[in-house]
Amino acid sequence: MNRRVLGHAALYSLGEIVPKAVRIFLLPVFTRYLLPEEYGILSYTSAVMAFLFAVSTLSLNTYVIRFYFDFDPKDEASRRKLIGNVFVFLLLFNALLTGVAILVGPWLLGAFDVSIPFYPYFLMALGTNFFNVLSVIPLAAYRIKKQAVNYI
Repeated sequence: MNRRVLGHAALYSLGEIVPKAVRIFLLPVFTRYLLPEEYGILSYTSAVMAFLFAVSTLSLNTYVIRFYFDFDPKDEASRRKLIGNVFVFLLLFNALLTGVAILVGPWLLGAFDVSIPFYPYFLMALGTNFFNVLSVIPLAAYRIKKQAVNYI
């Protein structure tokens, strides 16, 4: 295998592993400085964010990476249009999804007897998820253009 490919694979792997490793290293900090109730809120909102992230990205980052190369390499305008259209769609879809979640969220928490208040905890989780989703397409573009260092 090509050394360049192996180097890029190592960098992409590092970019995927480091954020997860940071969470593991922060676990003792969280358990030491947060009360059990606060840690429970963090865990609950993190689980909701993981679910929302999967729903809100619709795996469109994989779609962009896959179909980017179906265009003629000389047709850079169509490639840019693909990336731009998917980014705008995700922006609008997530704005709508976040808006609906803000409207329906407090009612859902009450319906399921969740004792964690929607404001501020779930509202912050929704905001964080919104901005996390916006990073998906730029990260896919870095992968497409083989810019592993920028990806990290």
